[in-house]
Amino acid sequence: MWEGSDPYLYFSSTPDGRIIVGGEDEESATAFQDPGKLKGKSQTLRKKLADLLKIQIEEPEYQWSAAFGVTADGLPMIGPVPGLDNVYAAMGYGGNGITFSQIAAEIVSATILGHDDPDSQLFAFR
Repeated sequence: MWEGSDPYLYFSSTPDGRIIVGGEDEESATAFQDPGKLKGKSQTLRKKLADLLKIQIEEPEYQWSAAFGVTADGLPMIGPVPGLDNVYAAMGYGGNGITFSQIAAEIVSATILGHDDPDSQLFAFR
């Protein structure tokens, strides 16, 4: 589920019944490095999810934060990393990770197997 507010909230479930929740992005490129901000955002996400689902949400077992990467043209970079043999990357998804990760899986696996993927040039490193 993806809530369309700003700041947004998204969540999904795992096969073993856990909930993964995220959102509350920051403009600062270094915000993810602040442990206090991670704790505060985690508490905010927990409360928002509990309010939305009308259930009690326990303390999270895991928390993480990361830089939010997006390219200037909004397209990710997927494929062989120039200058590095046998190194492939899939990055710069922005808020479209579910869609672009499927495309990345197809492109990278085809490349490793020595096949051409018709979309590979759309997402090549530039």
